[in-house]
Amino acid sequence: MTQKEAFLKYLQRMDIGMLEMILDDSIIYFGASKKVFFGKAILSKGWNNIGF
Repeated sequence: MTQKEAFLKYLQRMDIGMLEMILDDSIIYFGASKKVFFGKAILSKGWNNIGF
């Protein structure tokens, strides 16, 4: 499985733990740092308890 396929799979499942593990901290995601990206995703999807 490619990183893109894994990203889409875990995003669809809303598996924050796996997304956090597979995504690199030094890459910008949709114009934002990994931490900001996850923060916006959490707010928009109602996720919580991810440990950032």
